[in-house]
Amino acid sequence: PPPAELGRRTVLAGAAWTIPAIAAASVAPVAAAASGTVALAFDRASYSTLPCGGITDAYVTTTIDGIPAAGVSVTTVLSGGYVFYPAVTTTNTQVSGSDGRISLPAISAPTTGGNATMSATASGAASVSSPLSASPGIALSRFVQVTTSGQMRQYPFTDLSTDWRSVKAQMFLTPTNDLYYVGTQIASSVVAAVGYTYGRWNIVDYVLADGSARSFVRNTTAGTSTDSAVSGTPVGSTPVGALGFIDSNNDLYYSGSKIASSVSHCVGYAIQNSYVLEYVVASSGAMRRYTNNKASGTSSDTAFWGVPVDSVPLGARSFLAPSKDLYHGSTQVASGVSSAVAYTFQGSYVIEYVLSANGSIRRFVNDTSTSQQTDSPVTGIPSGSTPVGAQMYITPSNDLYFQQTRVATGVSRAIGYTFPTEYIVEYVGTPVYEGNVTC
Repeated sequence: PPPAELGRRTVLAGAAWTIPAIAAASVAPVAAAASGTVALAFDRASYSTLPCGGITDAYVTTTIDGIPAAGVSVTTVLSGGYVFYPAVTTTNTQVSGSDGRISLPAISAPTTGGNATMSATASGAASVSSPLSASPGIALSRFVQVTTSGQMRQYPFTDLSTDWRSVKAQMFLTPTNDLYYVGTQIASSVVAAVGYTYGRWNIVDYVLADGSARSFVRNTTAGTSTDSAVSGTPVGSTPVGALGFIDSNNDLYYSGSKIASSVSHCVGYAIQNSYVLEYVVASSGAMRRYTNNKASGTSSDTAFWGVPVDSVPLGARSFLAPSKDLYHGSTQVASGVSSAVAYTFQGSYVIEYVLSANGSIRRFVNDTSTSQQTDSPVTGIPSGSTPVGAQMYITPSNDLYFQQTRVATGVSRAIGYTFPTEYIVEYVGTPVYEGNVTC
């Protein structure tokens, strides 16, 4: 089963990468009933999705002479590797309610996709069936590699539109400025949002059209959520992550408290027990780092000495200088860098970057638990690829790779991030299932 929660909007019947409007009262009859005999019917003539995608809101109706029949026990069976989720079984038996309806659990398609059949039977009724199908297609999707087991899995969000944009942590902004956590709407009229993770929490800091700042937190372990105002943050501020906001006067705030003035750039992130804001003071071009330890409640604000002025913070103690020199802290990592992305993973600081001279990709890691630093080439990725974080890369031909494994084709956008034991990328493209990639 997926590490993310599988809501009713996470899988879809019908066109796999659109959001079809399905009339709840629509019934596609498959078997006609003789007088006094129970008749069964599926709500649609056929069901389709993507490989590893799913079908929700499917149901069976039971009627006698066209009138809903309650109390009828119906067994529904899937073939071809399709299963009911989360039970992961091919058989489901339920009793019809007063409306004659049996709402089926979500149906998950196999990795290989393909055609299959869903059939329903009841005592004294003619059996009915409806075709199932799953074929590759473009979707807003999530790929996860679990570091403890090595498992690699795809999770196409088959009911979320491909024009939705991930802001990390399973948070999505729609073209109409609605903010969602997976398929659950958080807010409307959102002008800016930044997602991130802290432990096993998925978090998004956002600003509404009225200028108010808020933070939504999803505890993935408990399955609970909170959505609260970030009090003290000036109206019309811009979120930068980790409860950091820059106001219209370029003052930087952490959780509603002002910590700096004249800030030109800032990146917020979490590492272990701390929220971190790394920023540039516009008046001097100096780099600074604000840290709030969530466990102890203590904070600090220190300078990065030796970093060229007017460098751009990437997060994870990393900066790209105007000369295209790449720094981790005050240590120069490389020169002639065309692009770079930085993040944290299990206490380590990581930078994945591209050298402009030959398009080669490299990966720098500072393991804080051992104080060891490594800088090594990334092999098996086409030259000129672009890192998007979490060991994910988009090639010049728009393929998406995790390490040396191709994850998707025709990718138009992607954003990578980490969880305590997972590398994750959310992207728009066609998922592929090469190597050990499964559902």
